[in-house]
Amino acid sequence: MLDREEILAFQRDGYAGPFDLPESFVRPYCTPVFAKSVVDHLVAEIEAGANPFSDRLRNQHLFSESLCALASEEGLLSRLSSILGPDILLWVGHVAPRWPDDEGHRWHIDADNKFIRGVHVSIALADNREENGCLRLIPGSHHHRASLTAAERIGLIDRMNTESVVAYADRVAPHNAPHQVRPMTMRRGQYFLMAEGMWHFVGRNETPEWRTNVIVRYARPDIACRNYGYDESEMIAGEPLACVLVRGEDRFNLNKIVPSPTTDLFQLDRDGPMPPDAQIPLSHRA
Repeated sequence: MLDREEILAFQRDGYAGPFDLPESFVRPYCTPVFAKSVVDHLVAEIEAGANPFSDRLRNQHLFSESLCALASEEGLLSRLSSILGPDILLWVGHVAPRWPDDEGHRWHIDADNKFIRGVHVSIALADNREENGCLRLIPGSHHHRASLTAAERIGLIDRMNTESVVAYADRVAPHNAPHQVRPMTMRRGQYFLMAEGMWHFVGRNETPEWRTNVIVRYARPDIACRNYGYDESEMIAGEPLACVLVRGEDRFNLNKIVPSPTTDLFQLDRDGPMPPDAQIPLSHRA
C-alpha cells in the first residue's frame, strides 16, 4: 500500500515512486533472453505488416503470460489499490524498447488514460537516465484544464520545445508557477505510477544501447475502457478495450473482460545470471 504522504503526493504532483520490484521476481525480465524475444517479436510483427497500434504490438498483455504476470506483481497491485481501490483492470500492456538514437516522443497527454481516468505505470527493464531518454513530466500538470494538442494546433506551443510547454503551463496555471520538469530516472527493476492527464515527454536515446521499459495501464471496473485515440482535445469513445481483471471483482459489467493468457509472446530465462550492467545492447536481429 501507499502511505498517507505518498497518496497525498500522488494527488498533488500526479506521480509516485520510483519503487522497487523484488529482485528475484524481475530478474528474468532483465536478461538478454527476454530482450531478444521482444526484439524478435517486434521485427516479425512489423515485417508482417502489422499496424504499430495493433493488439499484438500495443496490447501484448492479452497474448503474453509473462507480461501479464509482471503487471500483476503483488506489491505493484497493492500500491495501485491505494489509488484505484480493491478492483483493478489491466487494459494496456506492452514492452517499449527505445533503440539508440530513438527520437522519443514530444510533449503530450495520453487521451485514453485521461478519459479512462487510469493509472499509467512504467517499469524499467534497463536503467532510465536522462541521456537515454527517460520520461520527463511536469508535476501538477494533471490538474490543468488545457489540451496540448489544441494549443499546438492554434500555434500557442511547440510540443518539441520544452521551454515552450513549461511557459504555457505557467500561463494556464499561474497559481502553480514556476513549473518544473521532473526527469523520472530509474534503476532497472524499478517502476513509478503516473496519474491520468499528466503532461509528459520522452527524450532522445543518445546512448549506443537499448532502453527497454514495460508500459502498463490500469483502471477501476466502474469506468468503461474505450479507445479514445490520441487527441485529448475531444472526447470521442471508440471500440471497447479488452481488459484483464488483475485484482478483485467486476460488479459493473461495463467492460470486455478476458481471461489472463496462458501462452506467451516472449521467453523468460528464470535461471540465467543477471547481466552485470543495466544496458543490453541488441541489434534489430539479435
